Amino acid sequence: SSGNNISFSAAVNGAKTLTITAGTGSITFSSTVGNSAALTSLATTSTHTTGTNIAANIITTGTQQYTGPVTLTGTGATRTLQGSAITIGSTLAGG
Repeated sequence: SSGNNISFSAAVNGAKTLTITAGTGSITFSSTVGNSAALTSLATTSTHTTGTNIAANIITTGTQQYTGPVTLTGTGATRTLQGSAITIGSTLAGG
């Protein structure tokens, strides 16, 4: 997508690489990623003010790379980002 918001409202699983580019749109994970079957790697790119919004745990066996801001959303819960290396190329904020 070159400027549209991208949202995942259900769990995302599977031993695959997932690359998401939203341009000026936001990226939202409302449910777990890699909870029952870890992703190989995850890369997101967004220049939106909230960037990639994470409301649940994200698990990969390899790297996680977030290009642009990352916002942890939801209330009263800890978010776990688990992978071999996690890179956030901009700000990390609580929602």
